[in-house]
Amino acid sequence: MYAKINTAFVQFRPEIGEVDKNFAKVDELLTQLPPETELVVLPELAFTGYNFSTRESIEPFSERAEAGKTLKILQTQAQKHRIYIVAGFPELDGDSIYNSSMLVGAEGLVGTYRKVHLFDNEKKILAQGDDFTVFPLKLPKTGIELKLGILICFDWIFAESWLALFHQDADVIAHCTNLVLPGRAQKAVPAMSMMHRIPVILANRYGSEAQYPENNSENTLNFTGNSIITDASGKILVSAPENEDFIGSASLDLDDSRNKQITGLNNLISDRRPDVYRKFLNF
Repeated sequence: MYAKINTAFVQFRPEIGEVDKNFAKVDELLTQLPPETELVVLPELAFTGYNFSTRESIEPFSERAEAGKTLKILQTQAQKHRIYIVAGFPELDGDSIYNSSMLVGAEGLVGTYRKVHLFDNEKKILAQGDDFTVFPLKLPKTGIELKLGILICFDWIFAESWLALFHQDADVIAHCTNLVLPGRAQKAVPAMSMMHRIPVILANRYGSEAQYPENNSENTLNFTGNSIITDASGKILVSAPENEDFIGSASLDLDDSRNKQITGLNNLISDRRPDVYRKFLNF
């Protein structure tokens, strides 16, 4: 079966605390999508900004996934453009706030992923997620069915993140990021994509952001841009500039992603040796 899907990322510079302005910016950028696009990935904490100093400072911007402004606006965009959207947001659930991404279609909320591996100051103010999930989708324009995995930023550095989605038969991975370590993820992600034969849509932001609400320049973060899309071989199909708004789009071949045969005698699934791995790994 010939199955190509049309995907895109949106790279931009959110302004911390300026939620309405950031929504408006994304609304403007989405008008630049190629008309055939069906799956779009936005950065981590796309509408709130990232560099919050305390739990108290991010709490006013947090919302329940199924009942917040973010879902309402993204569902409107999904209906308008006939797309699925993955975007980062601070998720409120009970007394906990998570660094999450929501997957939204014209029908509404499909699901959320909560970041498992928290980075730096996140450990002081946010709760950890505890699961990796793939989401079955039927794309609205072509009717193609696929399984979508989601990662958030620092998840990239742990091989287990990729394996968790690989073992759930993810066809594509949406990677919402606010990367601050120059060039590292942009080098590692294509390798992980190649090693698991899974295309990746990495949506990063760019620009500098002082810590909120203190506006403390000593704690400014500098984000690296350079969003990418890889195919199942790890080849970078499109790469964004370092410091610009950018819509990157690429067609991904799901037949390549689903074919785990490396040679006539080697297969990424059947060649695995869990009997050996268990001797060394505490799984």
